Amino acid sequence: MLDRQQALRKKGTISDGEIKSLVKEWHDIRTEADLNSDTVKMEMRAMEEKLRKYNVERLGDLPLE
Repeated sequence: MLDRQQALRKKGTISDGEIKSLVKEWHDIRTEADLNSDTVKMEMRAMEEKLRKYNVERLGDLPLE
């Protein structure tokens, strides 16, 4: 069923609603064990780099009044 729908998508005949339902179905079926560990490590490094910019010491205080 998914192969047929993927072929139709290449032709541009699947609606956005059908695409969303396929993504939800794939999300529901897949487990953490299905993830490629190298990809997970790469994404974690990228997220660490991005968040490192925001993890800085406090510069001062804002008055409460």
